[in-house]
Amino acid sequence: LDEPIFVAKRAKNAQKVRQLEQQQRQANEQLGTVRQDAIRTYATLVQDHPDYRRMDEVLFSLAFGLEELRQYDRARQVYHRLIKGFPQSRFVPHAYLSFAEYYFGDGQMREALQFYEKVVEFPAERNPVYGYALYKMAWAAYNLEDYRGALQKFVETIEFSQSHPEARDV
Repeated sequence: LDEPIFVAKRAKNAQKVRQLEQQQRQANEQLGTVRQDAIRTYATLVQDHPDYRRMDEVLFSLAFGLEELRQYDRARQVYHRLIKGFPQSRFVPHAYLSFAEYYFGDGQMREALQFYEKVVEFPAERNPVYGYALYKMAWAAYNLEDYRGALQKFVETIEFSQSHPEARDV
């Protein structure tokens, strides 16, 4: 509803803005309820069905949902379990990225860089966050005042995006 709200504001239609903002609040409340239900379902699967054949996907979905609810510590615990239990999973780069983003946001650039490097260890062809990790590696290096390293990573990011036009993460 962001776009219709924007249009109503530009048209100076205060009544329409209030109506749309109320709809948006209701939708967000419903979304929160659905997320919590999904998290409970994923947690039940993890606990009651540990041999479920797609457990890596369940762990990823659980961790992602926890992040959406801003329960970052719990999410990282689940991501850690995913990394340790399913090291070949297609979701592991996302898990490493979560750790990298946590450290980056906390200003711990060396730690962030280490996790971004783990992300790019997975082949770009099977790693939907490869380009983004390259990009963030450049910023981590910049923040560490490694300007030459930052420039190199920015160049790698550009080269990656040119050679992988299908990538949506850069």
